[in-house]
Amino acid sequence: MAQATGASQKIIMDLVNLNTYNAEGCAACGKKFELGETAVVACGAWEGGPKLVHESEAVFDSQSGGFVEKRCYISRTA
Repeated sequence: MAQATGASQKIIMDLVNLNTYNAEGCAACGKKFELGETAVVACGAWEGGPKLVHESEAVFDSQSGGFVEKRCYISRTA
């Protein structure tokens, strides 16, 4: 079985994605996405399932094979 690296889970924000996701913005930092930025779907300490966050606000967890919001990941490992 192939090991996931997270590269396939990244999204480059284009005009369609901006129009779809920018109303809510980044679930981790609250800032709006910009054209050309890289975003990922990550789990975090918020209600509901995984949400779109800036790549810089997430950490790839090799055990789960997905991204986790930075603060949530740090609190799990501390």
